[in-house]
Amino acid sequence: MLIELGASATIHELNEPVAVKLQLSEAVLELPHLDGPTSEFAYRCGWTRTHLRWIRGVHNPARGVWTMSGSGRQIQSAHDVYDLLRQSQKEARISVNTNQDIQENQTEESNETELEKTWKERLHKILKAMDPHGV
Repeated sequence: MLIELGASATIHELNEPVAVKLQLSEAVLELPHLDGPTSEFAYRCGWTRTHLRWIRGVHNPARGVWTMSGSGRQIQSAHDVYDLLRQSQKEARISVNTNQDIQENQTEESNETELEKTWKERLHKILKAMDPHGV
């Protein structure tokens, strides 16, 4: 839809043709999402844009404005979006796990450093207290 609109559009400019293309009735378009001020249709369209942003298919250069990215032009189907989204989520999980591992290793190294300082300080005190002649 974004390509048909010139690769850049506002939220309203995007949602309206989607509703027409899906042949949604006014009653469906007005169904509220939970108790909030937005409709279920607008809510789901918002999540669709968010998912497309996560896979770098679209950009959000300003509030309420969406533009197609170069990689977004390569997407041919909803299946492509699903595959790219799963891959993106997998990479994010790997990144989070890697960052957690790094932080845990840094914490362990920090603890080792503290322990090292402790025993070295104790040894230093003992050596200083010793008689230099060994008597």
